[in-house]
Amino acid sequence: MSYAVAQVQTYFREQVRNNPQLRNANPDRLTLASFALNLQKRFFEGYFGEKRVSQAMKEGAELRRKDPAAYTQALQDYAGYHGELRVMGMNTVRTVETLVSSDLAYAIGSLRDAERVDNRPTFATDLYDLVKRRTRNDLKPIKTQSGIQLADRLLRVRAENTVHLQTSWVARGEDYTMMNVELGDELTWEAILNDQLDEFGDYLFELGQSAARTRAWGIMDAIRRSANFVRLPDGDMGPNMDNIEWASNFLGNQTVDGATYSRALTDIYVPTFWGPTANKAVRGDTVVIVGGANGDVQRMNPGNPAANTRVHVEEIMAELPVSPADYDARQSNRDWIAAAPDKQPVEFSVHTLFAAGPRILTRLPDVVELDSMGSFADHVIEAKITDLFGAQVRDKTAILLVGGNKAG
Repeated sequence: MSYAVAQVQTYFREQVRNNPQLRNANPDRLTLASFALNLQKRFFEGYFGEKRVSQAMKEGAELRRKDPAAYTQALQDYAGYHGELRVMGMNTVRTVETLVSSDLAYAIGSLRDAERVDNRPTFATDLYDLVKRRTRNDLKPIKTQSGIQLADRLLRVRAENTVHLQTSWVARGEDYTMMNVELGDELTWEAILNDQLDEFGDYLFELGQSAARTRAWGIMDAIRRSANFVRLPDGDMGPNMDNIEWASNFLGNQTVDGATYSRALTDIYVPTFWGPTANKAVRGDTVVIVGGANGDVQRMNPGNPAANTRVHVEEIMAELPVSPADYDARQSNRDWIAAAPDKQPVEFSVHTLFAAGPRILTRLPDVVELDSMGSFADHVIEAKITDLFGAQVRDKTAILLVGGNKAG
């Protein structure tokens, strides 16, 4: 057993030996629970970011010192976010946290509470700007809330002494389902002997990053499956000035079932390698030469039609594979998105249990003897990351996937 693990084990054994309130506690189980809490912390650092987790724990420590009653009340208020901790037994968790002065339970609660309101994990993406969030309590197929289309787009003038006019309406929407995504592994007794506890923590950190990346992939997957897709003659030029202007014109003049829709293109989302092209397009000016044959040559600058477009560089669009089995065979990692985010064209649904983000599920064995063979199971700690979400385009008039390869 490594020196670091032995130190923790010795500390808890001394605490149990000297504290009458811990007389019936198993020091090895407390040791293992402390390892599990540290491993969970690594997952949350991966998903929320190390800085945010550190700040939340400091906030908890300060509240605990200044106002113990408020701290206890906060933990009670956050109890709904402590599913991962309850699996290990809240009494065990609180005992460990008290002995090592940890405020992870407080940090998890505050971070998950913030996540429930605004999904902003550490993985850098602006795709959530496109999203209208929903929460569901079951796994039944979901119909997108695409809104109501009226037969009459404007209220009509009612003549005096007449009844109001009636109009018809149609509710639109497409069905989609939520999907369960998971990854996990176990920490074995042999791994602890080989001093791989920190390595397993790094593994869970990466799973936290992966969980955030997977949610962003869900948004991108919905766009590829259900947004309008076009390939331009000069699509291989990427989001240059002309192609951005074309996308703007497309969104600004659409007819769906006889009704005209005009959406203002304000944002484009591009894979990493199109970043320079897009930024050059929105920052540059156009210069046109006029005159010559019938007068003096003049240089005129009519302005840049793409100048007010915001560019979002999304690494996930360049990294994720685009399989012809899953999407239009003409799509590729070179495609980019033109959108009006204020219309929230993509719907993103999560199960109520995951409204505050993906969860890490940790299981400890019933019997732990670290000096012998670890536990009656084949592993010491099991951990898996799980999430349940779904996404679908809800307003096709406000989003367009533009092919990054030349039409042919």
